[in-house]
Amino acid sequence: MTKDAFAIFLSGILAGTICFASAMIVSEMEPEMFSNLTLTSADLATLVAGFGGAVLGGGISWLLARQTANETRKRDEQARNEHDRTSLLQTILKVMQVSNGIYTIHRNIEGSVENAREQGAQGAPLWTMVHPVAGRTEIPKFDSSDFVPFAVSGRADLINRIIMISNRYEATESGFREYSERRLSFQDLAGPYTTLGPSDQHMTAFPEDVAAQAQMRAYELEQLITQVRDFANKDLEESKSLCSDIDKFAKAYLKGKGGFVSLGLDEVKQDVGIASAGH
Repeated sequence: MTKDAFAIFLSGILAGTICFASAMIVSEMEPEMFSNLTLTSADLATLVAGFGGAVLGGGISWLLARQTANETRKRDEQARNEHDRTSLLQTILKVMQVSNGIYTIHRNIEGSVENAREQGAQGAPLWTMVHPVAGRTEIPKFDSSDFVPFAVSGRADLINRIIMISNRYEATESGFREYSERRLSFQDLAGPYTTLGPSDQHMTAFPEDVAAQAQMRAYELEQLITQVRDFANKDLEESKSLCSDIDKFAKAYLKGKGGFVSLGLDEVKQDVGIASAGH
């Protein structure tokens, strides 16, 4: 109950109390007291007007209290809807970041492989084709408030998938960053023993005392980038499916007022994957 409605309610109680007290006083009066009372037309009109005004005032007070309560409920509902909408859009933006991040890793690997094969590096180890990348990517973090719209709609499956794809992306991104650091370290190791051969190809010949160490590092690089590539390919498909399902959920949850998430991908032609907000 709002403050205005509560004040009107108290006024009604006060008026009712006064009427009840008056009735009790009248009931205790001797009948002879009324026999000597005479009411003129003016007095009767005043009495009727008084009671009529009281009834009319009470009705108006009730209507005002009801209107105030309805307006308060509407404002509360609008505030809740806006909060849920904001929460949903915030979650969608984070899912878009995850999807873009997965696609970026995918394209970094596949683009490097395509370029290497175009230059004749058919059958070469994967680690020799995939170039390292610099920089650190900020991983979006989800908290319980991000999942309120899904929870109230009974979509625990979407909550679980969002958490899973976020955790997998974090692991894949960490693995790719680790690969890049090790790849750069290997280049430092190979630098003194590398020369530029025909057709601008790098030729590396490790001396015997360094060859075993280089071979072990190369093996570790191959295992690491192969795993990262496998994760990125699988996560890319899941992120596309998840974005599609969240898009359908958002349209239904917000009563068809526009779509929000779509993941536009062209498998080998696009340089960047784009998850974009739509209408």
